[in-house]
Amino acid sequence: MAGKVVGRVFALPETIVKGFEKFLLVALANYCGDDGRGAYARVATLAKDITRTERQTRRLLRRLEDRGLIAEDAPPRQHRARTWRLVLPQGGHSYVRSEKSTETSQADRQGGHFARQGGHSYVRRSVN
Repeated sequence: MAGKVVGRVFALPETIVKGFEKFLLVALANYCGDDGRGAYARVATLAKDITRTERQTRRLLRRLEDRGLIAEDAPPRQHRARTWRLVLPQGGHSYVRSEKSTETSQADRQGGHFARQGGHSYVRRSVN
């Protein structure tokens, strides 16, 4: 399991990805390397992992691909599944869960951005 990639998926705010799309990204992250490449799971396996049908899973994969969060790394071949690459936004920022509401107001004053998810604030901070 690529712990760094899973952490980056969980750090995505709800404005970017939510619900079963995020669940599918986590499932894909379980099959990829630390660089986000090589997620080699079959659609049937992913569907079982996220408790959806194969058709729903294909639809979710298409949505994630259309939005640029995943890309095909290698096409399917005989006896081999399609390989996906996770293209998660980096941009020198990470989304950190804020414990105090003062951090969001400080982020506003310093030109930062924040997103709300489940009653918690996520403040975008530069990673140096």
